[in-house]
Amino acid sequence: MRRFSIGDFRLAITEGRVWIVGLLGLGLLTLTATAEAAATYYVATTGNDANPGTQAQPFLTLGQGVRGLTPGDTLYVRGGTYTAGSQLGSIPNGTSWAAPVTIAAYPGERPTLTSDSPDWQVIWLDNRRYIIFEGLVLDGTGASDCVKIDTTSDHIRIQNSELMHSPYQGILTAKAAGSNEFLNLKIHDNGFGDYAGINNLYEMHIESSDNLIDGCEVYRNGSTGIVLYYTLGLTVNNNIVRNTKIYNNGAGSYRRGVGLAIHQGTGNIAYNNIIWGNTQGGISSQYNVSDTKFYNDTIYANGAPGNTLGGIYVGSGSSDATVKNNIVYQNTGGDIASDGSSTTLSTNLTTDPKFVDAAANDFHLQPTSPAIDAGLSLSEVTADIERTPRPQGSGYDLGAYEFRINQLLPDGGHEQ
Repeated sequence: MRRFSIGDFRLAITEGRVWIVGLLGLGLLTLTATAEAAATYYVATTGNDANPGTQAQPFLTLGQGVRGLTPGDTLYVRGGTYTAGSQLGSIPNGTSWAAPVTIAAYPGERPTLTSDSPDWQVIWLDNRRYIIFEGLVLDGTGASDCVKIDTTSDHIRIQNSELMHSPYQGILTAKAAGSNEFLNLKIHDNGFGDYAGINNLYEMHIESSDNLIDGCEVYRNGSTGIVLYYTLGLTVNNNIVRNTKIYNNGAGSYRRGVGLAIHQGTGNIAYNNIIWGNTQGGISSQYNVSDTKFYNDTIYANGAPGNTLGGIYVGSGSSDATVKNNIVYQNTGGDIASDGSSTTLSTNLTTDPKFVDAAANDFHLQPTSPAIDAGLSLSEVTADIERTPRPQGSGYDLGAYEFRINQLLPDGGHEQ
């Protein structure tokens, strides 16, 4: 037992209990509070739902695993394939990022979740909040979408996971379901189904505000890689897309789809992204948007003849867009074009930036690159896509990568 004295009060802590004893007037005041530790449960393909859910005696199904979770609890999923869908429909809420409900892969293992119906997503969340999904493979084969965050849900975090093979969308945030975080995801090979006669749907469709997309790879999907857009009057504002690679999208039979489309809302920003090889163009910003910012993006070799918006296209429905510090090079149909009102274009490079090896998708800068130290200082962009602080030299470099001397070392000093 540990004891402390605070004025006329004595405080003792023993076995997780807090006891406060003090003198109040002529009476004795005694308060007790018990702090319960967050619980950890387990699901395994060798489990049984009659088990207590311990590591030695795990549950069998996700439905049983999530049923008794409370804020702060974690459910570890062992390796194997599990049915999700309606099994996760009643997952409890967390109360804050300090006390979320977490569904995570068991350390060192990579479980796969599937849906139990073509009418369900692999993960569908309605009126849910403060839930974390970590380290999972979401296989949308036989589902509608991989993830749908619906209605008034908010504060959902999906991280370090892979989302694939959905016939429609990899992720959909619908009907004002905002303030979500999508971190270090691989989203690929989605959107090759046929919906209402129109195949190749958006692969990461954000219909809400205040979401963060960070450190993801979005590639080889049927249509547009990431789109911020909603048609029924809800706001799609203040979203952030950063440090993300978006490539080879628009691979469906209709051959349509840009890398990143911001088509509604105000205050959305995209920076430190690398966008290449998308069929219909790199970035599109049009229809009903204002105060959109594109900073330090690298946009290369997007578009196909007769079907392209070029590298960056700011359409007539845009106002007050800002396009700074980007490398936009060799895009079919042109590199930068604006039909918007009050668009600011500054310090963008459209000539040869001298990439290390563009053919191998290595968009680091050579020492002789004209992009080095050529940019403006931007308060929103304090590091590059690899989290290298900016600037490394006398000024900001253009594009997603800041040139570093150590990238010239024998090991390359950068991602291979």
